[in-house]
Amino acid sequence: MYGMFKDPVCKMMVDEKSAEHVSKVGGRTVYLCSAECKKEFEKNPKKYGY
Repeated sequence: MYGMFKDPVCKMMVDEKSAEHVSKVGGRTVYLCSAECKKEFEKNPKKYGY
């Protein structure tokens, strides 16, 4: 089942099916809107609740 996912960094909605920027944290998949948001998220996932 696919749907929309809220980028935890900028809060933009991201379509899981077409997301180009994906990160895995603690067995969870996180979809991000841009390389910049992915980089920021991966620096400190705990800041974003992961």
